[in-house]
Amino acid sequence: METGTIYKLAILYMLDSVDFPLTNTQITEFFMDREYADYFKIQQQLTEMVDREVLSAENVGSQTFYHITDQGQETLEFFHNKLSGGMKDDIETYLMDNKKYELRKEIGALSDSYRTSNGDYVAHCQIREGDTTLIELKISVASKEDAMQMCNNWAKVSEEIYLNVFMKLSESRKPEDEFGENSGQ
Repeated sequence: METGTIYKLAILYMLDSVDFPLTNTQITEFFMDREYADYFKIQQQLTEMVDREVLSAENVGSQTFYHITDQGQETLEFFHNKLSGGMKDDIETYLMDNKKYELRKEIGALSDSYRTSNGDYVAHCQIREGDTTLIELKISVASKEDAMQMCNNWAKVSEEIYLNVFMKLSESRKPEDEFGENSGQ
């Protein structure tokens, strides 16, 4: 079997082994760390897989996330026996070494900064779970440094911020507020 086909099956197997998308960096890191393939070979495989619709790609900020499609699932089911046990073991080890939870956490808290047309900078921060955006904030700031600092802090504080926003917005109103008895006082 051609090496490019093996890489494609390995990518499908990786994505099938987790219940969330993986980033371009995470997939590429697996192949490069084990010296299976270089960066350019993996990028070529990913592009071909998206073109053939066995993967879907989603760009969020500066990262690309890959999802296995139904067609990718069917392809993997049909050819799974062509992927060696050693390659499957390496993939499972990679996922365990990086603790599937840590890979998921990396996916969950996303941030990016960019400059707007009026010269301000925006810190764009999200928490995602699978295909769902749980919270998304765009904060306009005066400097690139401020935007980058906010993005760097987002991974550390995103869960706390989300929980606080969720709790505040979920609080029920006092019955008297509903009828205007306490309004304006």
